[in-house]
Amino acid sequence: MRDWWHTGFVDALGAGGLLGQVEGRTAADVLAWLATTPLTWRKGIRHVAIDMSATYRAAVRTGLPTDFGSSG
Repeated sequence: MRDWWHTGFVDALGAGGLLGQVEGRTAADVLAWLATTPLTWRKGIRHVAIDMSATYRAAVRTGLPTDFGSSG
């Protein structure tokens, strides 16, 4: 059975548009996509806009080298 939920990664501040999309809505889905991106790119991320999902918050805190833990 296919997952009805998808996660989209967009460049909300720049002109990049849709950066990627994965099937699923779990931290593992987000982390798998982040693992395909260069570490230098991930280190450059300073702001993340997500829905109120604790799953996404956990993925951001785990998968990005920048410390997002202090902002909520």
